[in-house]
Amino acid sequence: MMKREVLPFLAGVSVAAFALAGCGDGGTGPDDAPAFSNVSEFAPFYVAYLSPDPFEKPDTVKVSFDYNSAKIKSIKVTGTLDSGTTWIPVASITPQSSNKASIVWVPFTDMVHFSYFGVKQCRLKIEDPLSDAGCATDSFDVVGNIPFMLTAPEEGEVFRISDSITVFYAQNQDLTARLAALVFPDINDDSTSVSLPNPTLLPNSRDFIRYLQTTFSLDDPRFNYDTAAMPNINIMVADYGTQVVQKVSGPITITR
Repeated sequence: MMKREVLPFLAGVSVAAFALAGCGDGGTGPDDAPAFSNVSEFAPFYVAYLSPDPFEKPDTVKVSFDYNSAKIKSIKVTGTLDSGTTWIPVASITPQSSNKASIVWVPFTDMVHFSYFGVKQCRLKIEDPLSDAGCATDSFDVVGNIPFMLTAPEEGEVFRISDSITVFYAQNQDLTARLAALVFPDINDDSTSVSLPNPTLLPNSRDFIRYLQTTFSLDDPRFNYDTAAMPNINIMVADYGTQVVQKVSGPITITR
């Protein structure tokens, strides 16, 4: 049996947002059959980047379904990542007498809708815009193409020099090589970066999606913070792989 890694939903999708009924299972004859039926099953999740393991982490959504050509004149397939607020074009199909269709959808070719970190729930809509017949499929997860993110601090926070400052960030291990978190004790001097302590893994991490935290205090002499000038600081998370990619916070204020 094929082993699959299952990622948790980051947020639930409101099924009520979809006005269309689910796809039917077929009837006794062409006139009794629903407009669309027998939609093939989805994998639990897909990745919106070139998969390092297409068997365990597919990057291509393949869907087949039946339709009743006596009832429909056109077929449009769209997808949503936000409970139906926005619809992404997937495919347009001209009905044939075979009453069967299949599509191949590669999310990583869409650099706009899938540029996010972590997991979003996706659902497809199969419809005939001319007759208003249609159905919504079961949901599946799609992992976005952002390799890592800095969650907090982001910008404008105020800490005392004696405070323990906790940094939260996240990592997709498929898309990162050597991730590090740093602090700039003086945002006007980019030579002052200091590595933060090794992070701990947060409980909501699963599989290759990791949520991390690390804590430091500027009154630690290892940070060589200028307590006379009390400059603002920046936090940075960077991937030091074949190409350095950085996420940097805005200025963070330090007080006594």
